[in-house]
Amino acid sequence: MVAFDERLGLDLYGAPTRPDVTAGFSLHRYAWPVALAFTLPWLLERRVPLLPPSRVSINRTTGELTARPVGFHCLPDDPAAGRADARVVPDRRALDAALRTALAEHFAPVLDSFRPLVRRGPRTLWGLVTDDVVDGLWYVAGLLGEEPRAVAALEALLTGDAAAAPFVGTPGFRAEGGGRARTRVSCCLYYTVRPTELCVSCPRAK
Repeated sequence: MVAFDERLGLDLYGAPTRPDVTAGFSLHRYAWPVALAFTLPWLLERRVPLLPPSRVSINRTTGELTARPVGFHCLPDDPAAGRADARVVPDRRALDAALRTALAEHFAPVLDSFRPLVRRGPRTLWGLVTDDVVDGLWYVAGLLGEEPRAVAALEALLTGDAAAAPFVGTPGFRAEGGGRARTRVSCCLYYTVRPTELCVSCPRAK
């Protein structure tokens, strides 16, 4: 993945990107869509897939993501609650906890693999995952006309306290310009390749 992004960086920016920045871009380009494989079913179907890294593949050339869950958490009234691969939880609060656990179990080994390349500490890497969990669902929910529902669900999911560990911070949505905005918990380092261009939610813009 990192080698792919090295070549992509040359095509996009006309010059090599720093190795740690390139690895960070690769991690983000993995985390953003894979987080959606968990959060979209949670938001729309009230189901949390059990999806270890070995059951995910991404073809960066085509953009195709394949996910093969080994089971799922659901609520007692789910029509599929009787299936052998269903793990029934008592209520929505427990389902939120199941989502945090499933995401953490998936991303912990991924971050361990990327950390030597990205050269950033665990808190910063979990901040990146937190941002991708929030930004991915927020964006797609907006396309589906479900933004208010997604915002409320994310704010209940990521509370910034010990219950939400290892995730870092809160979604931090705020009203701005007639809509919603947020400032990222982590910095994606895009400014290192385009110094005059800041991301919409860049923490450096504070």
